[in-house]
Amino acid sequence: MFDRLRWQLLLSYLAVFTAILGVFAIAVRLVFGYSLRQSLSQELVILAEVAATHAEIQNNRLTVGDEFTDRSLALPDRKFEWFDLQQRLVDKVGDLNVNLPLNTKDSVQFNKYPGQKPDETISAVVPIIERDNRQQIGYVRITQSLDALDRTFHQLDIGLISGMIISLAISSGAGIWLTRRAMKPAISSYQQLQQFTADAAHELRSPLMAVKTNASTALKYPDGIRSGDLKKFTAIASATEQIITLTEDLLLLARAEKDCRSDKLHQIDRTIEQIDLTLLLQQIAATYRSQLDAKSLEFDLNIQSNLSVRGYISSPDRQAMPLIGRVFINLIENAIHYTPSGGKISILAHQIDRQVEIRISDTGVGIAADELERIFDRFWRGDRSRTRWAGGSGLGLAIAKSIVEQHHGSISVQSKLGQGSQFIVRLPAIFPS
Repeated sequence: MFDRLRWQLLLSYLAVFTAILGVFAIAVRLVFGYSLRQSLSQELVILAEVAATHAEIQNNRLTVGDEFTDRSLALPDRKFEWFDLQQRLVDKVGDLNVNLPLNTKDSVQFNKYPGQKPDETISAVVPIIERDNRQQIGYVRITQSLDALDRTFHQLDIGLISGMIISLAISSGAGIWLTRRAMKPAISSYQQLQQFTADAAHELRSPLMAVKTNASTALKYPDGIRSGDLKKFTAIASATEQIITLTEDLLLLARAEKDCRSDKLHQIDRTIEQIDLTLLLQQIAATYRSQLDAKSLEFDLNIQSNLSVRGYISSPDRQAMPLIGRVFINLIENAIHYTPSGGKISILAHQIDRQVEIRISDTGVGIAADELERIFDRFWRGDRSRTRWAGGSGLGLAIAKSIVEQHHGSISVQSKLGQGSQFIVRLPAIFPS
């Protein structure tokens, strides 16, 4: 139970931390990308303005100074272009192999070329103003490939993803350590409460048995008892029997959970042996025939032969019922209890692959869908579907779940309100030699 809770806390912590890291990485990526593009845009505009100062009108033609066209500023991923007022290309410098129509509406433009190389460029266009009369005489455009920028972004993405992975790995180790420390007080308190429950249940057995014995003796010889006192003794005997059942269930549940957690049950008072599950189910079913007949319940028994599992039995008394038998007793008693007269109860047991599956079904009152997750809680009873059928200690299903998990199996339920329930127990099978 605590291992599952510990993992749930760890996974929740990692999920929140991953979400925070993801939001942070996306924010860094967006801000960094925007800043780089803005910086590159400003750089190209400044270069274009510088290039514009080297152009002038000579003989009614736009010319560019030789000092600028000597390819000193030429780069493989950049190109300078000068245009006259009629947007005719006058001169160019650079090896970038792209040809774009001149667009004078936007000073900075991003251009895409799907399937080409480069696949995206950025262009800056500025007007050329003559120094003497301050009139426009043409345009300068600088176009640069964004391949280098994309490589920078790719490296940034790898860095961010690597950082997230490393951070999550470190956080996982720290989370395991933190959840263990955080769960220690809860585990310690639970163990103390569990020990108290077991001790209290154990100590209550003797006085309760004394009360039961005296009440039974009084009821056995009622001649000297007044009729009013006889009813009181009957009530005492009934209440004592209920309390004894509750204490026995509490003691069994506390011991089972403690043994399951320590995984040392076989070293205490039980051993693990092969159990003939087919025979066990048939014997348990036979003991309830009279109760089924008394309520006029139809009983369908379909058990595959040679079903075997490994289970705990009491070391001193190897003839006693195996511990796993308590699971089927509780489930059958519940089915009888919650199924009205004239209903049907069925037991189906067969082997599927490496598991033995036992299905105990009834046509009883059923369980509401929103209550299915709570049925294995201690002292649980559904408010609507089962209240009027209440009885017992309310620990039967909790005990069943604890015993099944102790045998490395699973138990689940399918139910519809007013239509009945089906409990499914799966246990590791033993294959015949």
